[in-house]
Amino acid sequence: MPIGGSEKLVLDTCLALQKKGHSCTIFCTEYDPKKAFDELKSNQVQWFKYDAYFVDLCSACVPILRLTRKPVLFYCHFPDKLLRDTGRGKSLHKKRGGFIDRGYRLIMDKIEYFGMKTASCIVANSQYTKGVIHKTFPSLPLSKISVIYPPVNMPPKPTEILHHIPKEPDSFIDYEHKKDLWETSSFILSSINRIVPEKRHDVSIHALRYVKDHSHDIYSSSVLIIGGGCKPDNIEEFHRLQGLAKTLDVDSHVIFAPNFSDSDKSAIFSRTTCGLYPPRYEHFGIVPIEFMSQEICVVCDATGGPCESVGADKRGGLLVSTVVGESVAVSGQKFGRAVLSVLEMKDSEREHMGIEGKKRVDEHFGMDLYGSNILLLLEQKMSHVEVDLRKDYDAVDSTE
Repeated sequence: MPIGGSEKLVLDTCLALQKKGHSCTIFCTEYDPKKAFDELKSNQVQWFKYDAYFVDLCSACVPILRLTRKPVLFYCHFPDKLLRDTGRGKSLHKKRGGFIDRGYRLIMDKIEYFGMKTASCIVANSQYTKGVIHKTFPSLPLSKISVIYPPVNMPPKPTEILHHIPKEPDSFIDYEHKKDLWETSSFILSSINRIVPEKRHDVSIHALRYVKDHSHDIYSSSVLIIGGGCKPDNIEEFHRLQGLAKTLDVDSHVIFAPNFSDSDKSAIFSRTTCGLYPPRYEHFGIVPIEFMSQEICVVCDATGGPCESVGADKRGGLLVSTVVGESVAVSGQKFGRAVLSVLEMKDSEREHMGIEGKKRVDEHFGMDLYGSNILLLLEQKMSHVEVDLRKDYDAVDSTE
């Protein structure tokens, strides 16, 4: 099972339902124990007969599963119709390729629609995604699409700061060279996401340059962590980011952490002062609520799902308004201003924002709430009785 936000959602669904006394089985196209989540390695997911099916990513199998006369819940992270099968997520509206590609996509788009149409119920990961689904497949009634936010499932915030990070292959590759900086810096900035162009880690690097230009004292005691999954075919982007840090003369304050382990992640979060999340129009974005769950202030782009995770009240972080087409440098300056405002806060002010963010996570993104709402939907479809979810969420503009 490849590691990513959508895969984590499926695992958390199993764990949440198991806590409520139900059994779950995961079927996936790939499983690598070396890259699997710890819960899978420890066999926390059990194996039994089936009363219902939970399907995500691809709805093609839904009509077949419906032949079993069991309810099928389809969790839609985002319509596949809007994502190319190469470079998923790089653009919501990339032009289709040649004749064969267009023909293939036409067939797959119809299969996707039919699969979603035949599902017992559709669940979107955000109000933003719900709006996009309806806009993409207008014949799907809005009443059939529910919104259940993905849950955050992280260990409690460590009571002690984890200064020393376990050394593992391909992880913290330049840690030895910057050990003193990591252990002594007052401010740790973390940009955590897959190392691919669409996640815009370059904005975070430009933000660090902004901090350097406007407060050398803060910059001198700061370090930026660029961390996340990096597959071999994305190594070019990894090297590009390294080159950008050097070009902007901030490379001595940037630590790259590709393919970090769960223990590495705990160490990063235990020391992070401010989280950066610059990708635009994220369908949901699990990282901001992971930061908030650890009482870490987060700075996000004010588009897509993060508008709902951080919320209009901005209790756990700041939203930065960027413009489509503006340069990465300009976006970086905007993020830099927001980051600098967080770092210039009094410790008590940052702590208050962190505590408020944690409260928001507990209210809207808890495992118990998520498991209860998934279970309510499945029970509704098995009993044919309409039920209300435990929480509903305010709609946001999804037409940008």
